[in-house]
Amino acid sequence: MTPAEKLIDWTARWTLLGNHLLCTECMAAQPARDADQPFAHGQCRLAPAGIQYPWSDLWKTLNELPVPLND
Repeated sequence: MTPAEKLIDWTARWTLLGNHLLCTECMAAQPARDADQPFAHGQCRLAPAGIQYPWSDLWKTLNELPVPLND
């Protein structure tokens, strides 16, 4: 999967709202200050996926994207 495809996949599951990250399925939220904690879902189909660190996933994906050159 390319970095762009990973980002599309991430945004299908998560939404950034200010400094909070929300699950698009159950609308549970996590502030950026708790990024090192596992995400606590409400009742949704993503919860059985195991322990998730979506802030970390986003950081890793963004770091895989090519850096634009400022000409």
